[in-house]
Amino acid sequence: MHPRRPDGFDGLGYRGGARDEQGFGGAFPARSFSSASDLSHWVTTPPDIPGSRNLHWGEKSPPYGVPGPSTPLEGPAEEPFPGGGGGGGVVPGQSTEQLNRFAGFGIGLASLFTENVLAHPCIVLRRQCQVNYHARHYHLTPFTVINVMYSFNKTQGPRALWKGMGSTFIVQGVTLGAEGIISEFTPLPREISHKWNPKQIGEHLLLKSLTYMVAMPFYSASLIETVQSMLDAYFPELIANFAASLCSDVILYPLETVLHRLHIQGTRTIIDNTDLGYEVLPINTQYEGMRDCINTIRQEEGVLGFYKGFGAVIIQYTLHAAVLQITRIIYSTLLQNSV
Repeated sequence: MHPRRPDGFDGLGYRGGARDEQGFGGAFPARSFSSASDLSHWVTTPPDIPGSRNLHWGEKSPPYGVPGPSTPLEGPAEEPFPGGGGGGGVVPGQSTEQLNRFAGFGIGLASLFTENVLAHPCIVLRRQCQVNYHARHYHLTPFTVINVMYSFNKTQGPRALWKGMGSTFIVQGVTLGAEGIISEFTPLPREISHKWNPKQIGEHLLLKSLTYMVAMPFYSASLIETVQSMLDAYFPELIANFAASLCSDVILYPLETVLHRLHIQGTRTIIDNTDLGYEVLPINTQYEGMRDCINTIRQEEGVLGFYKGFGAVIIQYTLHAAVLQITRIIYSTLLQNSV
């Protein structure tokens, strides 16, 4: 069989331009694809691209690298990089955001340092006062606490008020790890949003209870090491944590005193004499349980016996609040200078 198309068919003779010039019945000259000059006038840009220049019959595209006829631009010219200088400018918004991130990290680090390092002497003294049933001085105000701290530092050296700090970090690591693992494998939430409900509160408290159950053996070991002798998104969250810790310590301080005495019982621990600031005392208690411990403290030491060493709490949170305020002033100054 013979092909049905004409011998000179190459696909180009059937375009609209040829039809307009010669008509449908005319003869179409044969064209070759190898001739780039013959095909150049068919090159055109898609008509649906905004700003493109559509070529018409007889027009040719300029070669690559040769500028075409100057045409007015539609709209203002835009710089490729804000701030000029070939992209070397700095956007003010980005600078402020970076400063906020840096300041938030610094403030959080300062708060963590204050809570776990700078305030550790206060934690050591308050725990020793809580477990010292021999003490005649309850140290309910910061003034007597400072005097005892000075005596400890003078007779035993600076390390006397920093003992057990390493184990404190271990307890916190175990607590955070246990809380993260439990929250990952259970629906219990680690954080509660402002749109909370009683169910979320209960689940969050259940998560905290399970976490403390896991960390309780480590906490007991850290407690013994601590008292034994012989070392701002950011500001609202930090203030909320500060207020929550302060309220919980104040409200639960009597219960903490009872629990610390029960933890120490039977461990043959030797503590510092908080009445004199020197010498040591053995802890030999025989409480039969939490109720017996509460009744014994109330009968022998009075109600204020549950608050022994509370002056150290006042110093601890005063120091913490001062550091937060100082870091807030520094952050505000840096932010104003960057604007």
